[in-house]
Amino acid sequence: MDAAEISRDGARGFAPSEPYSVMVRLVNLSPNFPDRAAEVLAVLVKNQHLDRWVYRSHSDGIRTIFRNGLSTGVPATATFVTEAINYLTTMGETGYLDLLPNPH
Repeated sequence: MDAAEISRDGARGFAPSEPYSVMVRLVNLSPNFPDRAAEVLAVLVKNQHLDRWVYRSHSDGIRTIFRNGLSTGVPATATFVTEAINYLTTMGETGYLDLLPNPH
C-alpha cells in the first residue's frame, strides 16, 4: 500500500486498525526509506479517522521520521514533512516546529 492508497482509504473513512504498530514500523523503516516513511506519515496525520493519541505517544518516533525525511534534501520530501508539521500544529501539537527551517 502506498501513500496515495492510504489517502484514498482515509477519505473513505478507513484508518489503520493498529495505528501504534504502523507508527513503530514507519520509525523502523525511516532510516532506509526516509522519503517514503515521511510521505506515509504526512498522509496518516491528515486522516481524520486515526486515533490522535498516536501522535502524543510516539512523538520521539515522529520526530525521527521528520528528521530523516528532511535529511534527504529532496524537496518533495521536505514538502511532505512541512505539511505534516503544519497540520499537527493546527491540532495543538507544536513540538515539531523547531524542525522547520527558519525563513530568511
